[in-house]
Amino acid sequence: MNLNDAEICDFVTYWCPKLCGYKYVKVCFQFENFDEMCPMNVEPKPDNINKVFFAALPLESPCDIEPQELPIFNRDGFTVIEWGGTIVTSEKL
Repeated sequence: MNLNDAEICDFVTYWCPKLCGYKYVKVCFQFENFDEMCPMNVEPKPDNINKVFFAALPLESPCDIEPQELPIFNRDGFTVIEWGGTIVTSEKL
């Protein structure tokens, strides 16, 4: 996704303690329609706004999943990175 080391560290530092208590976690990154659902206004206007959001489903046993193709973000110019996620209880991932 082209996150830098500090962004990766922040993401992992925040999410690992929240997820490490589960035996298995199914993770699905969300990219489609995310900008429309969660608009962001930044001044001055950035050249790029890139959002990383995932849904994590705790599981009792492993499951088969298809690998996701993750986008490579454009980081030319003034770039804003927003990341977040949620732990869900529905198996509709």
